[in-house]
Amino acid sequence: MRQVPGEDVRQQIGWAGLPALALAVHFMSWIIGARMTLVTNASLVVNLTPIVMPFFLWLFYRERVNRWEVTGTVCTLAGLVVLSASTFQLSATYFWGDLICLGSMVAMAGYLALGRRNGMRVRLWLYLVPLYGIAGLICLACALVVINPIKAYTLDNLLYILALALIPTSCGHSLLNYALRHFRGQVVSVANLAQPIFAGLLGFLLFGELPPLVFYPAAALILAGVGVVLWFGSARR
Repeated sequence: MRQVPGEDVRQQIGWAGLPALALAVHFMSWIIGARMTLVTNASLVVNLTPIVMPFFLWLFYRERVNRWEVTGTVCTLAGLVVLSASTFQLSATYFWGDLICLGSMVAMAGYLALGRRNGMRVRLWLYLVPLYGIAGLICLACALVVINPIKAYTLDNLLYILALALIPTSCGHSLLNYALRHFRGQVVSVANLAQPIFAGLLGFLLFGELPPLVFYPAAALILAGVGVVLWFGSARR
């Protein structure tokens, strides 16, 4: 990995600019789209990144997915379909919400693919700090056009905002970007789809919610797919 001189801050910010734009588009479109469609629809559509990721990997790196990655991708997506099939609804009422969530998914895949290339140029934190900073400023600028978000918030709202910034962003996205430095892009994209399993476990541990019966075969398919790409796909970097 080539280290950039400390004084070349502008170059570091420039490398983070395009991924930050993609991340900001993902955040904003996901929030808008999820409010315009069913939760199940939004969750399924936004988790289709492994379908789009190979196109970005080939475009940026001429990297082709191998047969093990294809096998794992199909298995994991089958698990997501099983998990969502009973509540997913195709309806003209939710068309625009589904479409916006689809765009959010494409932005997510582009952000991850760009992050793999740009994140390798500098140390991880030198990439992530401007990445999150620029993405946040883009979101703030767009929010100011619609409604002024700079106002007094309740303590509960402030805690929710802080939790969103620390857990899914600072921890979750940082781990994704770290993984992209060590694994093939499709491997990270597929492994990221294990989220519903952890969500189900946390729901049980924190709230005592028992997952529906369909959760268990779906979780088995997802884990099998993730296992295939981690065991076989990652060995062919």
